[in-house]
Amino acid sequence: RLLEADVTNSIAKDNAGNSIKIDVNSDNEIQQSEALLVYRLMNLNYSSAFPIYDYTGLQSFTNLSELYLGYGNDPTLDLSNLSNLTILFCNNSNLTSLNISGCTALVQLVCENNQLTSLDLSGTTNLTSVYADNNQLQSINLQGLSNLSTLAVGNNLLTTLDVTPCVNLYSLYATMNQLTS
Repeated sequence: RLLEADVTNSIAKDNAGNSIKIDVNSDNEIQQSEALLVYRLMNLNYSSAFPIYDYTGLQSFTNLSELYLGYGNDPTLDLSNLSNLTILFCNNSNLTSLNISGCTALVQLVCENNQLTSLDLSGTTNLTSVYADNNQLQSINLQGLSNLSTLAVGNNLLTTLDVTPCVNLYSLYATMNQLTS
């Protein structure tokens, strides 16, 4: 799908918000120099009829500030080196593992409707909103998230939820869990 990106669609955008062709030299491969020109990836999976089966290579887009995925079939998404990423949508992607440990600029995370059993958000101190409903979450690490204002973790398997680090939490949705504390 990345090779389909060009100026006539909204798959890839540059730092000015203009739609761009990623494979500039048309060799059906994306070089590091081409990946560095991309700041926003959108509509990668616009329907479940065209899922992405492998997220390998997304780590090369180190200037990405926004990434919109959905309907994937690769259970692992490792974005640990995308320190410029501010918005991540990876809902409906069958994820069992999400690594955002190096995403220090991340402000919004939407990872709803996956199969995640744990979510480690430590180190993502700029997060203001997290939507992780409809997973299999048994644990979530909210340490250091003093900027978090919205947390949605409904319909999971959480038995405990410690929101004390989230001093600016305004909205909490945690129904349909197994909370005891």
